[in-house]
Amino acid sequence: MSKLIQHLTKYFSATIVAIIVTMSLTSKIQAQDLPTFGEPMWSVPAGSVPWLSNAGNQVRGVAFNPATGNLLVPSRADGIRIERINTSTGESIGTMNTTGIAGGLLPINRIAVTEDGQIFAINLILESGIDFIIWYWEDEDATPQPLYEGKPTPNDRYGDGIGVRGVGDDIELFVSGTFNSNIAVFSFDGTVLNSTPRVIEIPQNAANANIVPIAGTPYGWINGRDEFIRKINLETGARIASVNDQIISTSVGDMDYIAADGREYLVTGVPGIEENTFYLIDITDVSNPQILAESGNIGLGENLFRVGGVTIDRENKVAYVLATNIGLAAFDLTSSMQIAVSVEDIDQPRAFTLEQNFPNPFNPATRIHFTLPHSEHVRITVHNMLGQQVYTLIDEARPAGSHTVQFNGSNLSSGVYIYRMQAGNFTSSMRMTLLK
Repeated sequence: MSKLIQHLTKYFSATIVAIIVTMSLTSKIQAQDLPTFGEPMWSVPAGSVPWLSNAGNQVRGVAFNPATGNLLVPSRADGIRIERINTSTGESIGTMNTTGIAGGLLPINRIAVTEDGQIFAINLILESGIDFIIWYWEDEDATPQPLYEGKPTPNDRYGDGIGVRGVGDDIELFVSGTFNSNIAVFSFDGTVLNSTPRVIEIPQNAANANIVPIAGTPYGWINGRDEFIRKINLETGARIASVNDQIISTSVGDMDYIAADGREYLVTGVPGIEENTFYLIDITDVSNPQILAESGNIGLGENLFRVGGVTIDRENKVAYVLATNIGLAAFDLTSSMQIAVSVEDIDQPRAFTLEQNFPNPFNPATRIHFTLPHSEHVRITVHNMLGQQVYTLIDEARPAGSHTVQFNGSNLSSGVYIYRMQAGNFTSSMRMTLLK
């Protein structure tokens, strides 16, 4: 009991701090006077149906099932259930089988679905002796199976963050939680989940809202309700990029990712207790993310823990957003995404360029700017005057546009260095001077 009291004291203390931070950061987001997604395709106010409550923190997750085109909403509002929602109307078309689901502070909390329709749901545990449970359904009509019961890592909370990657008999499930400094990664072969997960170290709280693997890559996006949105390597935990609090409040919760028309986007939201707004962020150039549009407040009420869900029908470019105790709504993202495409058409660079770093001379950091007329794999390296490579700044595909990278020479001695860019058949080199 004493551990539970300590946990709750820590949680509510963090919440109070977050409220203060959120008040200032939310106003900064709103001050941008963003265009809206437009009217929702449909919305379901909390309290209007039995499965979506307007109190009690009973509905905290949502997932789109590409195999059926349905939304799946785990709920404890009217008994333990997973509601199946028609994505054309927002109306319930029945429930999934939840026989035997029990255990944990919340017996069912978050849900994730593979591209071929395999379903995973998790309970929520604190640091107490209760087991973390992973439930599995082969499809929406199946009976749930408990795949795992135990502790992925000792003395950690699990059940807030979830993500899934893969199809068929080659699936990885990613889970984490509030105050947790780890992501536990389970492998599933269609029948058996490995009992000992691979563990990725991350900053504390960094994945207590969501984990979004990017299909076909080793990367994924994570966020926590009081942490930056980060792109990380899901094999090593290394940070690739982040969307800092100069772009959007660190208080935003759940999110999802979509790539369309050569660009990449995140949808994320719920920056405040009474501010249940969602945002479309263009992250095509990860060094220069931009908020393109917002949903506006999807409903009125109090969402004390700033939780909810975001899931995207990537084929049809529709985002489904949930704000706990507030409501569930569907938005067509097509016109909002067109904002980014229109800006790109106007400002599209016509040639490869590598510019002189600024400042120069520098100590210890400087910025290097370059442009790409089309998407290309870019490699920028730093060499000493003997021609020896001392640093790799970039070695990855980048989209068309203007890009800036920062170089920190704190580990190098004073002197003249050469930075070299290779992109397709384009090569260019420039000199820079480090003065300490």
